[in-house]
Amino acid sequence: MVNFVLIPDDEYDHLIANAKRRFPEVVFNEEFVDIPYVAIGDFVRHLCAQYLSGNRGFLDAAFKYIEELHKSKSGKVRELATIGILEGLQNILSDQGIKEIEFEKSLGPESAKWWRQLNKFWNKEIRFVGESIDLE
Repeated sequence: MVNFVLIPDDEYDHLIANAKRRFPEVVFNEEFVDIPYVAIGDFVRHLCAQYLSGNRGFLDAAFKYIEELHKSKSGKVRELATIGILEGLQNILSDQGIKEIEFEKSLGPESAKWWRQLNKFWNKEIRFVGESIDLE
């Protein structure tokens, strides 16, 4: 059985509507737009494509948006920003042989803390993402 993160409808609707408004060039697969991790994957793939095409304007706006999500009052939204966006980004970068440092230097301070938590988790330095976040 697959478990999906449940974000309250009003928060999720706002999150996707905001992303669509701010990034109209991102094509969200409407069939899966109600599943947060699938929908946000469209954004992550577009982010990587814009990096490869050198669209710095899009990247700057996207990293600002990711930082805003990490500052959300909703834990589920922050989790989506970390696991859905940052981890998804790390996976794509790894698959395409792109050095993570290219993205790390563009992250806002809160996003960068969670990026490091993901790396620590995958390096088996912590048991779960966020375990040592208070030490950052």
